[in-house]
Amino acid sequence: QTCALPISLTVIRHLIQQDPTSHQTTVISLAKNLDVTTSPEARATIIWLVGEFAGTDPENNIAPDVLRILVKGFADESEAAKQQIVLLAAKVYLHHLQNHPPKDSLPLATFSDGSDDLNRDPAQDIVIDFSEPKKDHPIALLWQYILLLTRYDTSYDLRDRARVFKALLSNPQSTQ
Repeated sequence: QTCALPISLTVIRHLIQQDPTSHQTTVISLAKNLDVTTSPEARATIIWLVGEFAGTDPENNIAPDVLRILVKGFADESEAAKQQIVLLAAKVYLHHLQNHPPKDSLPLATFSDGSDDLNRDPAQDIVIDFSEPKKDHPIALLWQYILLLTRYDTSYDLRDRARVFKALLSNPQSTQ
């Protein structure tokens, strides 16, 4: 019985990959059953499927919520599930960067028309931005937390994968 579950999930995964848009509700149903799924391979497969759908529909995306729930029990997961959680976190963070590109920081002092030309007339209005820096987005915080958790994991492979993803996603302007 326990061996049949990962095999059946592999078949479901292949069926979903043939027509992903029509199987979004199936992936949601599988994700809802993650808390009762005990097989490490089955959990890894479900997490992978959630990651595959992370960027299909930004309005109805369950991947960040699934990631938030999985992060809580990350230390107790199998290595296969941990690898898929790290991959899911990288995908969610990448889609976040692509959908919400970081704004270039403005200089501290700018003129009221938005320019910062130093050769302008000094009598013009200068606007100084004293506002607090914006807090990190929850997805960015989840990504940083996953990186922190993997840094201290016993698996060399998991730590190496996390470092590769961290290096790939370290510059938000180059996330092609």
